[in-house]
Amino acid sequence: MPFKTYRANLHRLVLNNTSGDENTVHQTASWYTGGGRDEFMKAFEHETGLRLGNRKDGALVEQGYPKNINEYPNKTAWDQYYVANAHIALRELDRLFPQGTPYPSQQAEVFYHNIVELSRNLFLDTIVLLEDWATLAQGTPGVFGIGKARFEHGVAVYHSALQVIYGNCSPHAFWHNYSDTSVNQLRMAIELRLRRGFGIIAKQNKQGAIVPLALSDIIEVVARHKGSIQFGSPFEHIDRLYQWANIYMHSGLKQYVWSPIYAIHYLRPFLLGGAYPGGTSSHAGIIAPYGVVKQIQSEVESGINKAQYDLIFDDPQNCDLILKRP
Repeated sequence: MPFKTYRANLHRLVLNNTSGDENTVHQTASWYTGGGRDEFMKAFEHETGLRLGNRKDGALVEQGYPKNINEYPNKTAWDQYYVANAHIALRELDRLFPQGTPYPSQQAEVFYHNIVELSRNLFLDTIVLLEDWATLAQGTPGVFGIGKARFEHGVAVYHSALQVIYGNCSPHAFWHNYSDTSVNQLRMAIELRLRRGFGIIAKQNKQGAIVPLALSDIIEVVARHKGSIQFGSPFEHIDRLYQWANIYMHSGLKQYVWSPIYAIHYLRPFLLGGAYPGGTSSHAGIIAPYGVVKQIQSEVESGINKAQYDLIFDDPQNCDLILKRP
């Protein structure tokens, strides 16, 4: 059966490979590009009865990422959720093991270790995906004999923070992969991009203290003007992925290892900018007319109690965006 073939080769060449990290990387790349990719696709289609077909990038975001916790039950009962996540898994495995470009030999040990750690987690989640389909869409748990801790532990966040500081080849931080915690950085990157892009700096009470201003209030106003703004990524998807990231931030609920990786790459044009008609800029992920930015600022301000609070703005000339000429 296709699944037995895929699982047997996955365990032998990837999960249980004891030949050292460098050899494991090369053997995994050889297997995946030489047939393992097709083995997964055949296993997925055979077990679920679903056809993978083709999917555009935006469709993967809409189908594969619940926008809020209340969407989870309907998403995970929907066949297209699993098709989308199978595609996302393949996109990220293709990125890690591209055709025709084997990793160089005799690099530092940590070079191979990082690839092994991440790839093992990615491959394990391809089986978790099938188990989720059987459990959540079909109501038949235990078919594939695999489980996963669905909520992040604070210890992982702690160790991830040490890796950011020291790197993961250090006596001060563990080598283990904590890639799910990248959702934290993704969420913060989206929030800073929107706040600074539209120059909505802070909400201040009359005593001069800074008080919270929910990003959702800014998103709601920006959504009304999106037709006049060019975003590096579709605004609806920026909003969806921000709200998806909030699920992890507020509850620790994890999806799949590939989920934050694909989201980060997908939002790159919005977060990092790039080329635009006037040149190249890290601000080019948002392009808007001066007057539209001022209108957004004014509408956000009108939504607060001005008897108690003031909003602090940047002039659109100083915002992290490209001003569009009238």
